[in-house]
Amino acid sequence: MYLKFMRSLSKVRLLILDDVGLKSYTIEESRDILEIAESRYNRASTILSAQLDHCKWYELFADPTIADAIMDRVIHNAYILALDSERSMREVMAQEVKKDLSI
Repeated sequence: MYLKFMRSLSKVRLLILDDVGLKSYTIEESRDILEIAESRYNRASTILSAQLDHCKWYELFADPTIADAIMDRVIHNAYILALDSERSMREVMAQEVKKDLSI
């Protein structure tokens, strides 16, 4: 079942991994992420989103060798879009709702 699931991830045309870095990853989780990154490298598109700056992603992985391998596959050929905002999207949306309700 696990192998079938991991193979299916390599065949998805676009894989989106949201909220990368909400916590540090165990060795097992790191190996899974490496396997996913490796199976998709130069074959399919992957989007990773995070609140954490991509320069700090390395620190999320317990094993530095696995971290190097993951970062090599993820960062190489990547387009990095750093969004810098003083206000969160939720704050902006809440203000819009408040404005709409007061009309």
